[in-house]
Amino acid sequence: MSPAPAARSFTILHTESSLGWGGQERRILAEAVALRQRGHRLHFACDPDGELFLRARRQDFAVLSLKFGGWRNLKAWMTLGRFLRQQKVDILNTHSSLDSWVGLLAWKFLTAPPLLVRTRHLSTPVKGSWPTRRLYQAPAAIITTGEATKELLQSRLGVPESRIFSIPTGVSLTEFAPQEADGALRARLQIPPQAFILGTVAVLRSWKGHLYL
Repeated sequence: MSPAPAARSFTILHTESSLGWGGQERRILAEAVALRQRGHRLHFACDPDGELFLRARRQDFAVLSLKFGGWRNLKAWMTLGRFLRQQKVDILNTHSSLDSWVGLLAWKFLTAPPLLVRTRHLSTPVKGSWPTRRLYQAPAAIITTGEATKELLQSRLGVPESRIFSIPTGVSLTEFAPQEADGALRARLQIPPQAFILGTVAVLRSWKGHLYL
């Protein structure tokens, strides 16, 4: 069943300075595909050396090649600002730290700025410094991938609860469909038939809790 078309079409730009391909980047691309199917116009601004840059192009999205470099990169935020004006972007959604700084500066100096949204994918601690507070208090809305991250931004940075929305990352049930237990595989791995099995699939990073598992 196809998704219902949107009542109003928006032009949305996702920025991402990350070079890797993990849960964060997969979510961004999957959401962009879903929003395009609903009738919205999607663009990306990515580092040309990043995996998302390549994969977004393969999905026929318009992708701006941009080396972000952080808030000191005057060329980057002027280029992004020009792109926002030319494409008449309605919503600017930033994701990682470097592109969020460039996005914030590009947004700030526009006479008719788009709606600024920041997505926080990680549950790692954030600094309580003034620059970090500015980075999270300026957006009209912040999206987190869990309630714990939402509570962290409220307590640590003083972001009003009304502007933070916890939206857990979805899973494609066609790509990840539950299957019956494979008895032959259990036997091959020498796992008793009635043994309880607990596992995880994730990048090996300290904050993912492999040690505790």
